[in-house]
Amino acid sequence: LLCAGMAPSAAAQETPSADSPFWIADEATGCLAANPSPVPNETIVWDGDCVNGFIEGEGVLTWHEGESFLGRDSGFFSQGKLSGQGKIETAEGWSYEGRFPGSGIMRFPDGEEVPAQAVGRNSGWQIMQVHEREL
Repeated sequence: LLCAGMAPSAAAQETPSADSPFWIADEATGCLAANPSPVPNETIVWDGDCVNGFIEGEGVLTWHEGESFLGRDSGFFSQGKLSGQGKIETAEGWSYEGRFPGSGIMRFPDGEEVPAQAVGRNSGWQIMQVHEREL
């Protein structure tokens, strides 16, 4: 999910495991997905392929906390995480569209767009503004 304007984490890349808080399994398929910002009662639904226990290829990953929609990740996934071109959207209306890792555009709920970067965090990605947004 989207983490706006925060400093990169120094945490090492997490080893994929259903027991790790930085990986989450789709209950229907058992496929693992990267979960860089775990929250209580979080679940996922994956609509693509599962290869060697990971979500893989083109697809949409939908995030929920209990019954509440948290967000959606879409694009190409490799070994459980977005890789290459993709998009992250949140229930609050924030989004990032671009490369994983790499550059893209962060869109705010009010429609403003700013350059942003997808950088590695725990098992997945953190989205950081390139320039501070003026309030």
